[in-house]
Amino acid sequence: MNLDQKTTETVDAEASEAQGCPRCGNSMTTTWQQHCFRYGDEGSGPELTVEIPVRHCEVCGESFLDWETEEIEQRAVCEHLGVLTPEEIRQIREDYGMSRSAFSKLTGIGEASLSRWEKGSHIQNRANDRYLRLLRIPKMVDELRLIDSVATLSTDDKNDSIANFPNLEPAVSNSSSSFTLRRNS
Repeated sequence: MNLDQKTTETVDAEASEAQGCPRCGNSMTTTWQQHCFRYGDEGSGPELTVEIPVRHCEVCGESFLDWETEEIEQRAVCEHLGVLTPEEIRQIREDYGMSRSAFSKLTGIGEASLSRWEKGSHIQNRANDRYLRLLRIPKMVDELRLIDSVATLSTDDKNDSIANFPNLEPAVSNSSSSFTLRRNS
């Protein structure tokens, strides 16, 4: 972290917002500061620069970072990679009024993956990002719902909705008993 502060720690949102300073409990002030960071394996990726809120306690002199810094960094990485942010992914699902479980079932995206993307602990790959972007189009989701409704028809429903071909059934069953594979020479 490239912050020009003596002591800077990351604290959790409840501590910084509800109780004030996590060290002494007094109120805090916020200043915005330019922050450079690397992302990727062991910080080997490109350097990105963002403005982050630094919380300061006037009483004990401590400075802190909180959850908001992590969200800002996550958005910067997503923007750099050209993929949807966690908030945008969550908004797609919420626009359809679906739980994570229902959205997962409809789209075929694993519920755990969806959860990780929405929480920002992982970033989706390019293929999944493009799929998610298509899901912004209501007609695409309607098509998935249609596919899902056909696939989930019960056996009885399928038998009622599928036309039988009685003239073919005896021929198929008779030929299947005498079926053999032949090698072409």
